[in-house]
Amino acid sequence: MDKKTLRIALVVIVWLTAIATPNALVAQKKNKSPDRPDYDPMDYVGRYALNDDLLLDVRKDGQLLTLLPSFWRTAQILDSIGEDLFVSLLHRKIRFAFRRNDEGQIVELEVTGHKEIGGKARRLAPSALMPVELLLAGEHRQAVQGLVESGGLDTPERVTNLAFKLIRNYPSRARYGARFLDELAPRFPDDLDLHLAAGLAGCRRATGIARCRRSGELLRSTRTTHLLAGPSGT
Repeated sequence: MDKKTLRIALVVIVWLTAIATPNALVAQKKNKSPDRPDYDPMDYVGRYALNDDLLLDVRKDGQLLTLLPSFWRTAQILDSIGEDLFVSLLHRKIRFAFRRNDEGQIVELEVTGHKEIGGKARRLAPSALMPVELLLAGEHRQAVQGLVESGGLDTPERVTNLAFKLIRNYPSRARYGARFLDELAPRFPDDLDLHLAAGLAGCRRATGIARCRRSGELLRSTRTTHLLAGPSGT
């Protein structure tokens, strides 16, 4: 190869490198994961049921991937540390491992490092709304219907627990809890805990003195004072 041909070859190589480098940098910035060149946050977006009353809602917020459990006030920001593996950006002991089926679709999320939300959560279909989601959205009648259809009204403990979580963590939505419990009260006329929850929900939404007095009477029962600290398991 003569010197002229060699010079031309070097110029071509330099030119091709100059074109390829910006594209590579753009691709790396877009994927945001050195361990996952094909990392796509939308793969993980969805709702995952840890149990019937606790969902993990994964969303894409701008460039961030976030996770919000039911009844929590703040979302966790997920930081990618490997293939389908994340940690909480602020609480790095909490790990989130997404599982895929044979077709490569995300079907499960396993959380470790946190007592309340630890465990395996199955991914839900977009159209399948759980009773807890309907309650949080203010659709109290649909929430009750969902509980009826799923056999979740055998005892009042479940609905009382749901209502207390709602009242405690989202005071501005106390009216949802009050309507929910009003709908259920005729089914459990003698359950003291349920009527205590209804009384507190009524006071939170300031619907009347009578209801607050009723809740005051119930508070004097030693059997129900433990509910003031919130439902168990949270």
